[in-house]
Amino acid sequence: DTLAFHYRRGDDDPKAVRWLARAGHRAQRLYANPEALDYFRGAIERSTADPAARADAYEAVGDVHRVTGRYDEALVAYGEAMAIHAASDVVAHARVQRKTGLVQQLRGKANEALATFDDVLARLPPDATSERVRVRLNTADLQFRNGKADVAIAQLREALADAERIDDSDAMAEALKQLGTIYGYKGELGQALAYQERSLQAYVRLGDVLGEANVHNNIGRTERRRSRLAAALTAYDEALAIRQRIGDQLGRVHSHGNIAEIHFLRGELAEAEYHYNAVMELATSIGYAFGASAGLVGLGATKVARGDANAGIAQLRQAITEFERAGQRTYIVEALRDLTDGYIATGSSLALAAAERGVALARELALPELIAIALQALGSARLAARDTPGAVEALEEARGALARGEDRHEIGRTLGLLARAYARLPATDERRTQAGPLRDQARVIFEELGAALDLRRLAP
Repeated sequence: DTLAFHYRRGDDDPKAVRWLARAGHRAQRLYANPEALDYFRGAIERSTADPAARADAYEAVGDVHRVTGRYDEALVAYGEAMAIHAASDVVAHARVQRKTGLVQQLRGKANEALATFDDVLARLPPDATSERVRVRLNTADLQFRNGKADVAIAQLREALADAERIDDSDAMAEALKQLGTIYGYKGELGQALAYQERSLQAYVRLGDVLGEANVHNNIGRTERRRSRLAAALTAYDEALAIRQRIGDQLGRVHSHGNIAEIHFLRGELAEAEYHYNAVMELATSIGYAFGASAGLVGLGATKVARGDANAGIAQLRQAITEFERAGQRTYIVEALRDLTDGYIATGSSLALAAAERGVALARELALPELIAIALQALGSARLAARDTPGAVEALEEARGALARGEDRHEIGRTLGLLARAYARLPATDERRTQAGPLRDQARVIFEELGAALDLRRLAP
């Protein structure tokens, strides 16, 4: 930093550019974002005779803006870098173009992002292995969010193998992180945690605190679904502390959302609403469409639980529309369950249609955990419609699907609903005698989790 200050005041442009760029990257690694921008802008001013250095500085400015949620400014900086690289460096141009795709994805423009990634991959030479790996990582993330988990897994395994072959530690860490996320949604939580812990170790070795925070966050989600709330909260706290320190606005969105989920689980609805509002405020301020939609789902579900079902339904329907527009199909299933709960609370006949839509989508996505969640909602809707045989059928299938996983909270919810359904069976049906024991099993699970809201919903 001292040398950057010295040469910035002198007449030696090459040395000024060199040391300003170094100081900028150092500040960037420390997430001293204003200082990093100042150094990189200084490098831009002094690099008129060095196009490559000028392009690198513009790209670095774009990276800082992307992390801090200033997406318009990020795209402007990336555009300047691409204009310089266009005539001289195909790989560098492709790298920066890929980053514009990341911004498109963050803004919820999934189709545009996928088109950008496909174009980048087509332009890259075969020997640009490292950059090709990164494109596949970005594409896999989009494919998963669009409900194509198996396609994403295949791409990630291919990317991981190539990253290991060329010893690209950054790409290996990212591939492991994404694999952990997908296996979590498949309900294979032990496998998910194994990938996440490997990814965390890789990010720690790299000194990448942003990557470390993201994996702590994902580990927290996995631990929550394994009913280990203390471990989940520890991971969430570690993630949030890092994100606040480095000014990671995007990460703060996810941290507040996860903390809100814990409060919701515990029936602390005012606290949940506070954090979901924080999600909405932060996500909207940086133009993060997915975060805003996820916040709407949380707020809608919370309003339904607090007795303001009509307001909750409106927010949930808006969120589902936004998910559809952005191609975020994986996240629609759980939102449809919340919407089903809202319709049931108002006595609306639309509950059954919402639940059936969720089941159809979950089966199309072929994610067992989501299929079970959707069937659970269908069972609840059929109970509300007095269709006891149909409710039993859906809930027994949900129980079977969840038996292969580790999400005890969803198991408890399913058992509680199944107890209600069995209690309505004819006296001649021997399953009716299982209603009490199933309800007791659900109560034990909810008490262990501190799931106060579910305990209140559990029929006596």
